[in-house]
This record gives sequence, structure tokens and C-alpha cells, in this order.
Amino acid sequence: MKNIKAILLDLGGTVFDWETTVREGIQQLAIECSQAVDGTKFANDWGEELFRIHSSVRAGDLPWMNFDDMHVIALNSLEKTHPVLRRVGDKMELVKNTWHRLNAQSGSAEGVDRLRTRYTVVCLTNLSWASVVSSSKTNQIQWDGILSCEFLGFYKPALQAYLKGVSALGLKPHECLKISYDGVDLEAAQAAGLKTAQLETGETELDLKGFGGSNTTFDTSATDLLDLCDRLGV
Repeated sequence: MKNIKAILLDLGGTVFDWETTVREGIQQLAIECSQAVDGTKFANDWGEELFRIHSSVRAGDLPWMNFDDMHVIALNSLEKTHPVLRRVGDKMELVKNTWHRLNAQSGSAEGVDRLRTRYTVVCLTNLSWASVVSSSKTNQIQWDGILSCEFLGFYKPALQAYLKGVSALGLKPHECLKISYDGVDLEAAQAAGLKTAQLETGETELDLKGFGGSNTTFDTSATDLLDLCDRLGV
């Protein structure tokens, strides 16, 4: 892909497997509390509730906060449907034990390293800066920069989030490639003028409910990050 100078990578679902991490974390908590839990349903419920809170923050109906705080609010809302959460005294600790220790998708560390041999590679993410640092260190993923939207003043998929990310790199939108599995993320990046690449990794039940779905054609696609590296010749 010609004239690309920087890669902006999505994280949740693209580089990190948040759903498996959350499912395993709540199942372990349930065992410790001697309670039953449907880990997959919990992960999807948490994701959907987070999406609703995120939308309210973007609309100005809730005050500006980072994703860790949004996660806590979501957990408080889920206590009625998932009683195991009533056994959690400090819900921020549950957030840190999951979203700050995200498992990486297979090949993520190698893929990022390969991309960095040719491009400036940063993540552009809604996740909190602290969760990105912790999860990246856990999985030995090295970035040229971490752009958390909590510091940009706009959350994806607002176009300003992508434009501010590009501006922070001192580049123009057409010089940047946005990589994500999430079609909504890529549609917004495309509207902001970035080149786009869609990965097949990261699909969850949330996609069936309109989270991440898209019929848009992007500049390129691949099965995963390593496959994309091959297609880009790095």
C-alpha cells in the first residue's frame, strides 16, 4: 500500500481478545464465590452495557470519564442479572483484573513488531491508557505510541478522534492506515480520510447485534494481523 507512513491499530477484539479474558475472569470469580455464571453471556452483557454508557458519554448525557470508570458503572448496572457481582467489593479491582490483563490475539506481538520495521505503529483506542500499558507489557507488545481517546477529548467513532490521532503523528489522513476487525470503527476512519484494513479476528456475538457490523468495502482485508503483514510485505 503506497504512501502509508503510519499504522493506527484498534485494540479490543483486534489485538486483544477481550471476550475470552472477561469470560475466564468471571468464571474464576464464580468458582471462588461458589456461584454459577454463564461466562459468555456475562462478557456480552458487559460489552453491551459498556456500549450504552459510552454512547451516553459521547452524547454529553454523562460526564467525561475514561473507559475504566465506564466499566465500573456497567458492572453496577449488571448486579441484578449477574448476582455474582454482589460479592465484588471493589469493582475497579475486577476491571483491573480483566481489562488491564487482556489476553492477546494469536500473533499480535509478532505482527506489531513486523509492522514497526516499516511504519510508525500506534494504537488508537477507547480503552484507558493504563489498561493498554498493562495489557501490552503482559503480552510483550511494543508500540511507537499509545493514543488513548481519554486524552483526545473524543471517543471513537467520532471523526475528531481519528483526525486528532493523525494530527498527533504530524501526518495527513491518507498517510495513515487504520487496522481493525470492527466495521464501524473502519467506516469512521474511512470517512476521516484514512486508509483501512479489516481483520477477521475478534468477531463476537455482539457483532450479530450491530456492534462491529458493516457492509462497507475497505482498502484491504486479511484473516489476522500476521496475514496482513504478509499482504503488506513486512
